[in-house]
Amino acid sequence: MTISLPAVIDRRAVSGLAVEISDAMAKGSHLQLDGSAVQQIGQIGLQLLLSAFKTATSRAARISITQPSAAIMNAAKISGTLDLLGLEPAHAA
Repeated sequence: MTISLPAVIDRRAVSGLAVEISDAMAKGSHLQLDGSAVQQIGQIGLQLLLSAFKTATSRAARISITQPSAAIMNAAKISGTLDLLGLEPAHAA
């Protein structure tokens, strides 16, 4: 299953997105998050993604971020979470 992440992942977007991700993980063993449209991601957005990855690991499910935007890569690089989110540092801007 694939979920397209919104352009802005902030406090307003997180609650609905958290439910959508949780529901998707309950339905399947592999969830892809399409990050191509993300233009802005705040700390709470990164926390949501990290939580989703931790939950997937505890459920023996797989989760990945496909086509991470420059905003996702930069935020993950600055916060030191590239590895935790399964992102390749070579693609960071």
